[in-house]
Amino acid sequence: MIEVLKTQTGRRSFLKKMGWASVGLTAMTTGCALPPLPYRAEPTSEDASFWLSIRPEGVVEIVSPRSEIGQGIATTIKQIIAEELNLDPDRIRYIHPRSDRIPDVRATVGSDSMRYFAPLIASTAAALSGELDDRVYKTHGLRSGDYRLMDQQIVAADGKHYPLKPALTPPLMLDPAMVDTAKPKSFSSPAPGKWIGRTVRAHKIEELVTASEPLFVDDISLPEMVHARLLPGVPEQGFAEQPGILAVISEPDLKAVVAEDRSALDRVFENLAPEASAFAEPDYSLEQALDVSTISKPGSLEHSLMSDSIGTEKAFDIDVTLTMPMAAHAAMEPRTA
Repeated sequence: MIEVLKTQTGRRSFLKKMGWASVGLTAMTTGCALPPLPYRAEPTSEDASFWLSIRPEGVVEIVSPRSEIGQGIATTIKQIIAEELNLDPDRIRYIHPRSDRIPDVRATVGSDSMRYFAPLIASTAAALSGELDDRVYKTHGLRSGDYRLMDQQIVAADGKHYPLKPALTPPLMLDPAMVDTAKPKSFSSPAPGKWIGRTVRAHKIEELVTASEPLFVDDISLPEMVHARLLPGVPEQGFAEQPGILAVISEPDLKAVVAEDRSALDRVFENLAPEASAFAEPDYSLEQALDVSTISKPGSLEHSLMSDSIGTEKAFDIDVTLTMPMAAHAAMEPRTA
C-alpha cells in the first residue's frame, strides 16, 4: 500500500530552499501533498501557488510544472506571465520542473500542457501582480502600470528609480484563495495583448542556434565519452582503420561503429548506402499480435472448474485478461540514451 503523506512547509524552510535570506515575493501555500506515483490528477490552485516568485534582483522566476522538450511551452508560459505582470519576457527566468521546489505534477505527455496549466499560470501571475502592486504602492506610492521592474530596482514612469527590496520585505506568500479569486487578462479578449497573440523571441533561441550550452540530452558531453551509430547491414571491412574509429561491433542482429566523436562517424557513414533487406508481410493482424493468448498454450494455466458458489472464507485465484486500447506507441523523434 502506498500511503499519501501530508507535510507542512514553513516560510523559513521554503525560502531556504529557494536560496533567499529575508527578502522576496513568492507564491506559496501552507501545505504540500505528496501523492502516490504516478500522479495524474489535474493541477489545482494549491499546486499553482508554488510555481511563481519574484526574485530580489527583479526577475520573475517560474518553476514550470511541465518540461520543455521542444514543444515551445517555455515561450508560451513566459508570454502569459509577461502579459499579467506587464513585464518583458526577457525578465522571466524559466526553470524546468524540480521536485524540491514544487509539488509533484502531472507528467509531460501529449499536448495538454497549455490546456491544463496555462489558465492556472495566468491566475497565479495575476495574483502575484496584484500583491506586488499593493506592496509598491505602500512603499513608494506608485500605482499599477506606473512602474516596471529592473535590476534590484523599480523604475517609475517618470524615470525615477526606487529600491525593490522594501517592496519585497517581508516575504509575502500567496495562498490558493488568492489564485482562485485573481482575474487574469491573458485570455479575456480574442484580440492580441501586449505579449499574448504576438510573435516573440523563442525561449533560449540563441543557445539553440549557436549550441553554446547543453539544451537536450544529446548535447551532453561527459569525460571519456564515446559515440556509436547503429545501422543494419554495415560492412565491417575497412572501418576500424579509419581515424577516430575505436571499434566495430558485430552481432547477428546488430552492427555498430564506435568512435571518439560524431565527426568520425559522419566520415564513415556519409557515403555508405545501407543494405536494404526485404521482409515478408506478416500473416496476422496487429490485434492478433497484441493478443497474449497467442503466445500461451491453451490449458497451460492451472485451474479447476468449480460448479458451486465461491466462498469467502478461503483465498482463491482469478485468471483475468485485460485489454486496453493503444495510445501513442510510435516514437517519431530520435532518442538519446
